[in-house]
Amino acid sequence: MELPLPDYSSGTLYSFSMTVPSMDEGEICHNLLSQIKDSIRKLDKEYVKKVQDAQDHLDYIKEMVGKLIRGETIYFSFSSLCKFPLYEADFGWGKPIWVGSATLASMHGVIFQDIISSDGIEAWINLKEEDMAKFDCDKELLGFITLKNC
Repeated sequence: MELPLPDYSSGTLYSFSMTVPSMDEGEICHNLLSQIKDSIRKLDKEYVKKVQDAQDHLDYIKEMVGKLIRGETIYFSFSSLCKFPLYEADFGWGKPIWVGSATLASMHGVIFQDIISSDGIEAWINLKEEDMAKFDCDKELLGFITLKNC
């Protein structure tokens, strides 16, 4: 979007991007991260101009919701709380020793957040039970995980 924002702007800016992974004959897409980054880069000033045409944006959202309802699309939500000072909050009984989320808003949701030691991140992942079982035994994924005792 064009900066600076108008003097009387307030609120939270939020948008979503959509990525359709390119997959070869059922193989897991190894370049999904770069595809997601490319989709996020498309949220530029031209995108904002299109969003300002409320009817076009509403039609797009209706189309995406229709695909979800028909089962043509699976929605995954990714959000990052990294670099938010979660461990600095003190409500009168001291700073927290661990911060977590009680629930995630979507069935296919992922939230990333810093850990207290600042040398890694936690990923809070919400999947269906059968999908989580597959996720838990993915050897390639497990290669990226470091477990630390508290």
